[in-house]
Amino acid sequence: MNDFYDCSRESGLIPEIGVGVIGHGFMGKVHSNAYLKIPFSYPEPPGHPDLVAICGRNKAAVRDVAHRMKYRGYYTDWEKLIDDPRIRIVEAFHSSFSSGSRVQLDY
Repeated sequence: MNDFYDCSRESGLIPEIGVGVIGHGFMGKVHSNAYLKIPFSYPEPPGHPDLVAICGRNKAAVRDVAHRMKYRGYYTDWEKLIDDPRIRIVEAFHSSFSSGSRVQLDY
């Protein structure tokens, strides 16, 4: 029964990269879905996205999107999302930011 070979993310073959998305509207959902599809679309991506948090001002709406898109959690304050040390990449889809802004955080 030792014919099982572990190829899960936990095996450490491909690192996980923490992702945060600001904005839970249409584009936030579209990009969240795209992150979920990366393992299915690319045979050996440089990293698997780990959907750490999504952010929005409407707590009920952002909570709903967080659950549906399988985020670990959500914020209602974008500055707290950016300060989360688990997040390495932030995408912003909100009227306060340039549409589709992407930032890689270096710690």
